Amino acid sequence: MIMGANALIQHLRDLGDGVLLQDEPYPVVAPQSIEQLQSCIAAARNEGSVVLPLGNGSSFPKDFSLLRERVLAVMTIRLQGTDYSSPFSVHVASGTPVSAVIADFAGGGRRTLGGLFADARMGTTDPLLRAVWSRTRAIDIITGDARLVTLAGPARCGAHDGTASWLIGSRGRLGVLVSVELVPPLPVHVMEDLSDEKVRGAAIGPVGESSVLSSGDIRSKLDPHGLFQW
Repeated sequence: MIMGANALIQHLRDLGDGVLLQDEPYPVVAPQSIEQLQSCIAAARNEGSVVLPLGNGSSFPKDFSLLRERVLAVMTIRLQGTDYSSPFSVHVASGTPVSAVIADFAGGGRRTLGGLFADARMGTTDPLLRAVWSRTRAIDIITGDARLVTLAGPARCGAHDGTASWLIGSRGRLGVLVSVELVPPLPVHVMEDLSDEKVRGAAIGPVGESSVLSSGDIRSKLDPHGLFQW
């Protein structure tokens, strides 16, 4: 019986041609659907590997290091595209280049929408992130138990618990971001959005001291098995 890393590699190969990009020195996959992504995450958990979301895998910070030896790297670059589900809502897959969402984005096409949220290296001062966040109705992620979960954003009517804001700057340690539901139209014109007083005052980033949720609460809710603690 194939065990451990070998079993994981075999399962990833069985998902179809092109999903497994490499198996050494650690496996890297690029799922072409949410269902394939869920299968990859479930397999990693079953075989004792942690999951490292990569987006397009273009770069890492200088201090980047892995604490675990058994890691499955997951690229979301093949999860691309937009779906206008109604005149009031558009779903954008997380692997979609930021340049397709933001009209005045000068960073080229390599940065993904998911990376804009998860990396957030400029934090709450990033005008690109602020403009997109103010239009965010919801964020869909795959959790540590391979479930698809929708978290409400600031542009969705009604109260929400602020969980979605914890994904900003999370670097993939809470789950794999698969799509963002935005208020149309697209592309977003950053300077026009930031000229609106309501947008300038929009809440962004992890919820504050008034929240009943802590970082530990969020992690236990989204990653109860420590699957994304790479």
